[in-house]
Amino acid sequence: FNIGYQRDDLEGQKGNSTNRTVGAVNASFEASEKLNISASYSNFTTFTNVKLDQFEVINDDNLLDDELDTLDYKQLSQKASLNINYVLSKNESLQQKVRFNYSLADVTNEQGGAVRIGDASTFHNIRTSYLLGFPKPQMDMTASLSLTRNTIGREDATTWGPTLGVNKRFIENKLNTSFTGSYNNSKSISRNVNVTSLRAMANYTWKEKHNFNLNTIQTFKSIPTGNINELTL
Repeated sequence: FNIGYQRDDLEGQKGNSTNRTVGAVNASFEASEKLNISASYSNFTTFTNVKLDQFEVINDDNLLDDELDTLDYKQLSQKASLNINYVLSKNESLQQKVRFNYSLADVTNEQGGAVRIGDASTFHNIRTSYLLGFPKPQMDMTASLSLTRNTIGREDATTWGPTLGVNKRFIENKLNTSFTGSYNNSKSISRNVNVTSLRAMANYTWKEKHNFNLNTIQTFKSIPTGNINELTL
């Protein structure tokens, strides 16, 4: 639990002064060896660098922007999240987990103590995942369903879609490979977009000093003006 108060114009020389209260709360509950629940809430008017829309990551076809591809909202006033993890089974041959994630972000632009129509946005993200792991062959499989509901200004948009992924390790964990396939549909008043993407990755570590990476992304986009196919290596 954190809380703070800030104010400027300490010497009364500015034409305009600013003050605000900021706070954050984080809580976790281990109900049993299999069930774990965590929740968080923050209220920072200058909270930045948050990926507000999870489909920005799923549909991203740029291999070089992992650190830069974030939404910088200085008006972000509050954010809340809930995470539930449940272990179905865990032994030497099989591991199964179920996860549920929900996050809410509220963005506002207040002027003169009021929020005008079109100056408030809300982001809802829901994701349910099933994880299947095989420790001995060193292979993991993931199936998930994601839903994002955005109210941006005067327009509502809904995006949903499934994702399937497989991760396999070879040569005493020196070679790590993964393949992911996803589909999502985005609907709003002004557009209807379908995106299918295929991703493949291989990472090899040689003599613990050298790392070789190979990435490829194939996307198929269906937009009102036509179809777009992109291949990135």
